[in-house]
Amino acid sequence: MQRPFTRHLTLAALALACGLTASPAQAADPDPMALLTDAAQAVADAPSASVDLRVQTKLVRDEKADEQSAYFVYRTAPEGRFEFKNVAEDGGATPTGYHVVGNDGVTITAILSGKRHMLSASDDGMAAFVRSPSASTIGSGLGGLALAFFSPAAIAEVASGVTASEFVGVEEVDGEKLLHARYTVNDEFPVDVWYQAEGEPLVRRVQPSLLDTPGVQQMASRYETFDFSVTFEFTGWKTDAGLTKNEIAVVEPQDSQLLDSLYAPPKEPPHALLGKPAPPFELPTPTGETVSFSKPAGEGATLLEFWATTCPICVQAMPALEKLHEKYAAEGLDYYAVNVGESAEDVATFLERRELTPRALLDENQEVADAFHVGPIPLILLINADGRVQVAQVGFDPKTAEKLDQQIGATLRGEDVAAAQLEEVRKAEAQRVAERERLRSLLDG
Repeated sequence: MQRPFTRHLTLAALALACGLTASPAQAADPDPMALLTDAAQAVADAPSASVDLRVQTKLVRDEKADEQSAYFVYRTAPEGRFEFKNVAEDGGATPTGYHVVGNDGVTITAILSGKRHMLSASDDGMAAFVRSPSASTIGSGLGGLALAFFSPAAIAEVASGVTASEFVGVEEVDGEKLLHARYTVNDEFPVDVWYQAEGEPLVRRVQPSLLDTPGVQQMASRYETFDFSVTFEFTGWKTDAGLTKNEIAVVEPQDSQLLDSLYAPPKEPPHALLGKPAPPFELPTPTGETVSFSKPAGEGATLLEFWATTCPICVQAMPALEKLHEKYAAEGLDYYAVNVGESAEDVATFLERRELTPRALLDENQEVADAFHVGPIPLILLINADGRVQVAQVGFDPKTAEKLDQQIGATLRGEDVAAAQLEEVRKAEAQRVAERERLRSLLDG
C-alpha cells in the first residue's frame, strides 16, 4: 500500500533546532529514526554519490536450496542527475534488468530485456521508481524498502509506517564497525538495518525478517527444514564520487519501444463503430421469429447487448438493461440481447431457468458479431435514430447502468453523444502527445 509523504520529527531535528551539529552516527546512543532519515539525506546532500548494491535471496525447503544474487549500481551527479541500473557480477553491463536515469525534469525507466521504456516527470527523482511495481520485483517484493535509502522522500514514507524502532548496538561486520538498528514496519515484521559508524550513517545492510511474516510461516509449515532470507548489501559508498552531469546521460535507449506506462496496459481506442452507421442485420429469435434491424425511421433508439450464456457479467447486465428499456420504451427505445454462437435451445433454456425476459436474437455463425467488431463481451451498443452508434460499452458494473441511463436520455433528446466522446478522446490524445514531446525536450541532446 502506498503511503502519502509525511515528515517524521526525529531527535536529530530537535538537536539541530537547539544548535547542535553532532550526527546520529557520532552519538553514544543514536536515535534509530534519525539514522533512518539521515542516511537518505546524506545521499541527497552529496554533490555526487555512488554505491554498489547486491541483493541476495536464499530459500531452503528440506533438501532443496536455492540462492540467487542480483547486482546494481546507484549514482548521482549535480543538477539532479541520478542513475540506477542492473549490472553483471563484475560490475559490467548486462542486457537484462532495469536502467533508470533522470535529471531535474524527466526520468527514463527502461526494462532492458523487454526493450521498452517510458518517460515520466521527475518530480521527486528516484522516489518515483522506489514506489513503482518495478522496485517491488527486486528482492522478493522488498526492493522498495531497501531502495528508499536513496531518497529522503521515499524514506519518509517508510518512516511513516514504522510502528516500533530500537538501536541494537555497535557491531563489527567484516572488520568494519556498524550501527545496528531494528524497525517494525506496519506492525507486520521487523527489519534490521546496519549503518556506517564513522561519518555519515550511510546504509550498509538491510535484512527484513521474513520468517516472522504469516505468509512465510504458512509456507514453512509444509517443510521439516525451511529458511528464507533476503539481504541487501550496500558497498563502496562514495559521497564525493566526482561525477559530472555529463557522465550520467539522460537519453532514450536505442532499439527500445517508448510506452506511455510500463505498469498499465495502453488505453483501448474508441470502438471502431463509435459515431458511425451500424451495420444492418437480420436474426432469428429462439422461437423462430425473424427480426430485421436497419436504419430507424428518424426516431427512437436501439440498445444491443452482445452476450453468451457462459459470460456471468453479460447475464448480470440483463436485468439492468431491461429496466432501462422499460423506462424509455415509451420514447422509442428498443432492446435486443444478441447471443453469440449458441443454439436456440440452449439460449431459451438458459433464459427460462434464470427468469430473464430480454428480446433475444441468435447469431449462431457470429457474422453479426463480426460486423459489429465484437471482441470481449458483454458489448453494449446504443444506436440513435439516424442509425449511428452513440455508445459502445465493453463490460458492465453497477455504475454502467447509471451512465447508460444518462446517455440514453441524451440520445433520445437528439444529442450527439458519440461526438462528445470522440472529442474527449481527441483532446486526451493531444495532451498525451504534447506531454510526451515536453518530456523529450528535457532529455540530453
